[in-house]
Amino acid sequence: MLPCRALVLPQKVLKEVEAVCRNYLWDAKDTYARISLIAWDLVCIPKQADGLGLKNTAVWNKVVIAKCVWDVAHKADGLG
Repeated sequence: MLPCRALVLPQKVLKEVEAVCRNYLWDAKDTYARISLIAWDLVCIPKQADGLGLKNTAVWNKVVIAKCVWDVAHKADGLG
């Protein structure tokens, strides 16, 4: 299991990861000096809805934590 799938990542970490992804997408560098061409929320829209299909890191982190909770709650032998 990946560590980020078992931890609630801080917002600062999620924003930094998003910034690196955004900067690489627009300029293929780790820093980007100009304004973005498209809002990041629009980039994270699925391809079927005319987005690029990239994952929103904040939403992704909440989903994997919820999956961990689901797995524990539905484990056959239980915790107790």
